[in-house]
Amino acid sequence: MRVLQINLKHCYAAHGMLEITARELNIDIILASEYNQDVILNNALLITDRKRDVAVKVRNNHANIKIIEHDGLLGVEVEKVLYMSCYVSPNISTESYGNYVTRLDNVLKQIGKKKVVVAGNFNAKSHL
Repeated sequence: MRVLQINLKHCYAAHGMLEITARELNIDIILASEYNQDVILNNALLITDRKRDVAVKVRNNHANIKIIEHDGLLGVEVEKVLYMSCYVSPNISTESYGNYVTRLDNVLKQIGKKKVVVAGNFNAKSHL
């Protein structure tokens, strides 16, 4: 399984380059954060979380896809592996950041001993 993780920073031009790169590298799964909203609305093949912070695109026609979704967390199970796409805003409080990490931890505990790939943009700040 070939996986590509990217933060697109809402840049429309980056989406076109992503599609070209994914095709050239024969990528099966794209884990992305900060998709351009216009691209999301015009692409039925994208799976997004409710807030549209993260998206997953499963290419190459894989069957039996299962989806796990929470705000800023999106998991897609393909061929017995769970691929998690994550995004945390750099502008949230330390408490909210801790809550996000707790939600991710709870999701991972719920799925048990499956194989998991966690990727994304956690925007962890240092207060130094």
